[in-house]
Amino acid sequence: IDLVVLYLGNYREVIDNRKRISGNIKHYLQFTTDGATGDTLVQVDANGLTGGTNFQTIARLDDLVGFDEVALYNAGHIII
Repeated sequence: IDLVVLYLGNYREVIDNRKRISGNIKHYLQFTTDGATGDTLVQVDANGLTGGTNFQTIARLDDLVGFDEVALYNAGHIII
C-alpha cells in the first residue's frame, strides 16, 4: 500500500505503507468494530491473500463507526 488517505467527515488521516497492491481492496484493508469500545479499527494485511489472512490494527477511530472500505475506496476517499 503506497498511501492511504481517509477522509471521514471533517477528519483526514494519512497512512503511508510504501507497497503497491493488486486485486480487491478488502484483501488489504478492513474496518472492524472494537467490541469493547465500539470504535472503528483500521486494519491492514500488507501482503493481501499471500500467506493467509493476517490483518494488523494500525489506527483506532474513536467514536466513529459505520465505514465501508470498498465504498470509500470507490468514491476516492481512500487513495492507494
